[in-house]
This record gives sequence, C-alpha cells and structure tokens, in this order.
Amino acid sequence: MRSVADRRRNRGSDALRSLMRTRGMIAGALCGAMLYGGGALCAPATTQQELQRRLAATTSVTWSGAPLREALTARCAAGGVGLVIDRRVDPGAPLELSAVDEPLESVLRRAASAQHCEIAVVGPVVYFGPAATARRVRTTAALRRQEAQNLPAAIGGKLLQPAALAWPELSEPREIVTASAAEAGLRLVDAERVPHDLWPAADLPALPLYERLTMILAQFDLAYRVDAAAGTMTLVPLDDRPTIERRYTVAGDPAATIARWRAAAPEATFRAAAGGVVVAARVEDHERLAVGKTAGTASGPATTRPAGATGGGKPPAGEKRYSLKLKNKPLGELVKLLRDGHRLPIEVDDAALKAAGISLDTLTSVEVADATLQQLLEQAAAPLGLAVQAVDGKLRITPRK
Repeated sequence: MRSVADRRRNRGSDALRSLMRTRGMIAGALCGAMLYGGGALCAPATTQQELQRRLAATTSVTWSGAPLREALTARCAAGGVGLVIDRRVDPGAPLELSAVDEPLESVLRRAASAQHCEIAVVGPVVYFGPAATARRVRTTAALRRQEAQNLPAAIGGKLLQPAALAWPELSEPREIVTASAAEAGLRLVDAERVPHDLWPAADLPALPLYERLTMILAQFDLAYRVDAAAGTMTLVPLDDRPTIERRYTVAGDPAATIARWRAAAPEATFRAAAGGVVVAARVEDHERLAVGKTAGTASGPATTRPAGATGGGKPPAGEKRYSLKLKNKPLGELVKLLRDGHRLPIEVDDAALKAAGISLDTLTSVEVADATLQQLLEQAAAPLGLAVQAVDGKLRITPRK
C-alpha cells in the first residue's frame, strides 16, 4: 500500500502533467513564443547567451498609451525574448515611450523605470517587476542553486534539471507551486501561503526548477527551503537583502581596495582577510568586482581574482602576455578561441561543471592588459564561480571549492 506522502507526490505529479501543454500564445505574467500580426514569431531564447544577444539587438518602437502587457509581450515575442511580468505590475498601465534603433534591453529598462520597476536576467528569461524584487531575484536564485548543489542528488538533481513549464488560462499559482515541488519529489507543507490568484496562460523556456520556483514565488515576496530528510518544501519570506559571500585575493593594501569597492557597491559588506577581501554582495555586484571594472587602476582587472586562484603577482619573465577587452560573451566561446584557435593548453572539467549546474554559455567580461593566460582565464571564469588551476602544464577550469 502506498504511503500518504507517496499518494500526495503522485497527485502533485499528475497536477504538473495536467498543467504542461504545447507551446502557444503567451500573455500576462510570463511570455515566450507568440502569434502576432498573423505569423509565428521567433521562439524564446533557451540560453542566457542567446538571450543576451537578442537583448542587444536594436529595435524601434513608438508607444503612446499602449497597454503595458500587450506592448511588452508583443515586442519580446518578436525578438524571441522570454519575459516574466510580475503579477503586481498593472497590465493595462499606459506606456509612453519612443525608441529608434535602440537595444531591446534599454527599451525594457526604460519601460520598467516608467513603472517604478526594474528588470533582471534570470537564466534565459527577463524578469520585469517591482524594483525591490528585481534587485533580489538573481541573488535569491543563486542561493537556491547553491543549496540544491548541497542536497542529496535525488532531490538536488531535480531542482537543477532544466525543463520547460506551461500552464493553461486561469491556472492557480498555488497549484503550480505545489506541482513544481512534487516534481522534485517534495511535499509542499504550507501551500496556503500562496494567495488565491488566477493567472493567464503561460509558457516558460527550459529553466532549472529552482529558477522557475524562485520567479513564481518572488511575486508573492516568498522563497522556499527544502528539508531533504523530511522530503518537504516550506515557503519562507523573501530575504530583504540576499547576498553571496566570496573571498578575493587582491594586490596591495586590502583596506584601499575595500574603500574603492565600497564606493562602487555601497550595499555590499567587506572585511579584510589573509591575503584578500571577503565580500558579501548581490550577484550583480560580484560580477562587477570580479571583472575588475571598479578596481580603480589599470592593473585592477589583472590582479583582482577570487581566492584559490594561482598565478598571482607579476608573470615570470619571458611568459607570454595578453591584452584583451571582451564584454558580455559566453565563456565557452572564449575558451574555444584560445584552446582551439590558438592551440593553448586549456582543459575544462565538463563533468564537474555539469554537476555544479554551471554552463559555459553564461556570459562573462574580460579587460586585461599585459596579463598571463592564467590571469586572463581567472578573470573570465570568476563570475561563473569557477577556478583556474595549473595542472601538468595545462590550465584546468573547475568549479570553485
């Protein structure tokens, strides 16, 4: 005889399967591929790399009193951009905006600002919502990823597994969250914390389950915690100031580095540590610090690196140096260029990256002058939580421990 927990999980799985359906017209809270103007338009990007390329593409719009939801979903569908519009954003708010050959990302940011909102990129999807939530959603998702990586594989693997999710018109978010928990083999113990609501039909491109849950629950100022031993998921208030803690090695006086970084990331907290600086900050702040854009000196990008990286200090005499400026490019493309195009000794621990839920499609930026190959790679890999180690004459890229 099946246990009560088994029966509940099966009911949750059945509910999830009943919510899944063929990709179709998207409206309201979440949008992807749409039919507009009589023809099928570009399917939504399925990787962050592709999403960034599409956001950088220029567009021209003239909105004078256009309903926000209708205007944004149509424009994003035309550009193949998956969009999450928070339930608290007025769907009929009139947009007054004109743009000529402007990047789509800039258009979305301007539209968000006019509604006292912001946007955030979560995987291959753009979240559009209240500024306070938009500033927290990426870091909240990153924390859930860290937790999933430390859970037993039977649960953590399901939370990290990318999959598409769709639901029909007038679906209840409470049912969506319950079914999503069941997908990970978990029982949602306090579903009543998700207020009753009815959502439009929606279709999400493939996202890890932890990202799907994060963006759904954030619209109710909620997050989740997992009790692996009990097989349960509990809803908790969304953290007011979620942060990720990382340690960076720095050249020179750590106090001087902290002073510069504090001006660039005033919400972050800093403390000096042996040979470096420990930073607790949002993901966006870590990305800026890791690429050295706020280091304050020309040598900053080449000398500011996460702890654990090797090759610090000046490169040995005679070692080849590199100068490179690269913005918002997939790390995998850079590695392929250096390894295959220039035949440089670089290895990637693909199995470890996959287990850690890290994709080389993730965008990174590099700005180095007179740097060693290892310093260049360390700067590019740091925003992804990766380390670069010299092993047997090769540089090996692995998840940071």
